[in-house]
Parts: sequence; C-alpha cells; structure tokens
Amino acid sequence: MIVSFFEHARNPRPLTREISWARLAVSLRTFRPISGTKDDRLGTCPLWSPCRFREGGRRSLGDAVEVSLLVLDYDDGATIDDALGTWPGLEAVAHTSWSHTEELPRCRLVLPLAYPLPVEAWSELYGEVVADADRACRDPSRAYFLPAIGAGGPHRAKYRPGERLDLTVAYAGAEARLQKAAEDKAARQRL
Repeated sequence: MIVSFFEHARNPRPLTREISWARLAVSLRTFRPISGTKDDRLGTCPLWSPCRFREGGRRSLGDAVEVSLLVLDYDDGATIDDALGTWPGLEAVAHTSWSHTEELPRCRLVLPLAYPLPVEAWSELYGEVVADADRACRDPSRAYFLPAIGAGGPHRAKYRPGERLDLTVAYAGAEARLQKAAEDKAARQRL
C-alpha cells in the first residue's frame, strides 16, 4: 500500500512510501517519546497519512490522489476495545492517542482497505459508512501523528487480524450520488 509520511506538522511535503500493511501496523503500535508542550510536538512528532499525493504535491485535498486505509478517531470516551467492536471481523490496529487518559479514553482505529480508492468521493463515502467517530477524519488528505507518549496515558495499542475492509461497492454508490447531484445542479442552473 502507498502512504505518506511527514517530518512534523509544520512540513506539508509528503514522503510517499510503498509499505506493507504488516510493517505499517508495527509502526502504528510503536509509541515514540515526545516531550514538551503541544507546540513542541507540532515541531517534532512525525505524522502519516493514508493518502497518496501527487508527485511534487503538498498535504492538501487538491493534491490528494487515493486512500489506502480508513482512519477513525474516537475522542468521546471510547476505548480501544469499543472502537474495534464497531468494526467486527476486520483487520485493524487501534492505539491510544496523545491526549488519552483513563478518565477520558481517546483512540485511533486504522483499517486497511482491500483496494485503494480515489479521493473524489471519499468524503461522501466516509459520511455514509462512519457513524460514531470524529467527522473531521473524512478529509482524505488529513495527516495523523504517529503514536507518541506525551500528555495523558497510559498508552497502549492492539492489532486484530481479520478481513480487509472492501468499500468498492459503497464507493461506487457515493460516486454515483455525487455525479447525480452535480447533474441536478447543472440542470437547475440552466433553467
């Protein structure tokens, strides 16, 4: 699969890499020690994106090409097991986030897709298939901090084997709805 890495949050230039899911899954279960304030973290903690960007592009929706993984953030008190439970039978990695605490659990769930999908209808698709996670993740060009130990804790991660998530049929439906909406809008403008 193809994903992108970023040196830190202030660097929008992706380092696009072809990487196996097994290797990425290990990286998503490895917590990096990051000290200092949130501002320090923005300048030092590496990020990754499930998106391939066009050659020479930046981390922006306009430069995004395709998505290889579904990423979900649970910031409402859901535990790793809660998040995994919403996607039964699917291969996944879940890890606590930077600000996770026992009193207010926060985690990220990453599910590899059976096939990469173009970004054009990704936000529409995300809105249809994701009901209980942070909606900000519907932006396919979004980048995520690699797991880090900093504020909060204790931090943990879990890998679960299973089937890869196949969203090709749902994506085709989302794409068709977007096309129909565009055609309807064009028809109204002609009136």
